Amino acid sequence: LDNLKPTKLNKNNMLISSKNVEIIKNYTKDIKDTTKTIRNVNDLNMAIRDFEHSAFEVQQENNSLKYELEIKDEEYRTTNINMAKYFNIMFAEAKLMESPLELQNQVALYLFNSIKLEK
Repeated sequence: LDNLKPTKLNKNNMLISSKNVEIIKNYTKDIKDTTKTIRNVNDLNMAIRDFEHSAFEVQQENNSLKYELEIKDEEYRTTNINMAKYFNIMFAEAKLMESPLELQNQVALYLFNSIKLEK
């Protein structure tokens, strides 16, 4: 508005006072600021929506894994092992029970040291 050239007055033209020009400038500035704020709020709302959607998906996956774990736990608790199928283990166990306590301790120590635990 500062760069406008003054026009010649006729009956259809009116002058705008410098006070009114400032009011219009301030109004347009406020509109630009408001528009910028609204865009920022919209961007923030979109980011929040994306985060909520991601959190919802993660929660669903956690629930699914928890359910699978419960099923596996139940299977583990209810599974009975038929040791009759493992004759060699049963035979070794019977022989170990007949052996002296010192030999039992040596075998137990050997088994304990040879088992590799995952960390």
